[in-house]
Amino acid sequence: MATKITTHRELEVYKKAFEAAVQIIELPERFPAIEKYSPGVLA
Repeated sequence: MATKITTHRELEVYKKAFEAAVQIIELPERFPAIEKYSPGVLA
């Protein structure tokens, strides 16, 4: 029998989505400074 889920944090989909969000938030830390702070450069 499957175990009862008591909180959303126990869901596999939540764990995967949370990890993806963390990676997306951390990604810009590896960008060169010019790409972090110059939003109008590509426009």
